[in-house]
Amino acid sequence: MKNSQKASKVSPLKLLLTIPLALAFFLPINVQAMVTSTKIVTVAVKDSVTTEKNAVKTSEDNTIRKTRPAMDQADKNGIFMVVDKMPEYPGGINELLLYISHHVKYPVDAQEKRIQGKIIVRFVVTKSGKIDNAEVIRGLYPAIDKEGLRVINSLPDWIPGEQKGEKVPVWYTIPITFKLTGSSKSSLTDPKIAPVLIMDGKVLPIGYDISTMNKDSIQSVNILKADTEAKKAELILKYGNQAANGVIIITKKK
Repeated sequence: MKNSQKASKVSPLKLLLTIPLALAFFLPINVQAMVTSTKIVTVAVKDSVTTEKNAVKTSEDNTIRKTRPAMDQADKNGIFMVVDKMPEYPGGINELLLYISHHVKYPVDAQEKRIQGKIIVRFVVTKSGKIDNAEVIRGLYPAIDKEGLRVINSLPDWIPGEQKGEKVPVWYTIPITFKLTGSSKSSLTDPKIAPVLIMDGKVLPIGYDISTMNKDSIQSVNILKADTEAKKAELILKYGNQAANGVIIITKKK
């Protein structure tokens, strides 16, 4: 039984962001209970935060390689791509994801035109921890690109990167995905698509507002995905018909 139910563990700090994103495994569309516009919108941060090492394709051409600085060396402007100690957002990646999720707003004109997709933004974390030189290196739509830059430029100061014990400016790259849902209801309140919510062994009622929970009180979140007919049948047998939409198990700190 345990082997057939693949559970994904999510850090407590990611609860409010992770649960809506995880529902994409259960549903044909992404959903998010916490929205920032008049329409139900999911603005997801996908693929985690990547470094410029992953975002930039290094040419195999020997001539280019000879003229391009190594990844752990500064470019002509004195900015590094990879350093001994990479810059860090206060509180770590989890808090960065939460900040972006809570502050980004889906442009109204992009919603009306049903424009959705991923943009990639890169920026410099200066040696004082400030955000600088933010730019969209893969755009989607002017208003969406502008919103991505706005949110990145609004980030609070970071813990700067270090190279050989000295603070240095470092390039950082992050993808942000803008995706519209096709429903006017939250997946956590619509009984047709809501997963089963279980907290400390107790099944919560459909419509329970998870966003009101204190994230610091949560120890872990397990997600059981009904992604095959066999798993769906198994979950229904154990948790009831609502489990056809999946199961979210929340464990609070003692």
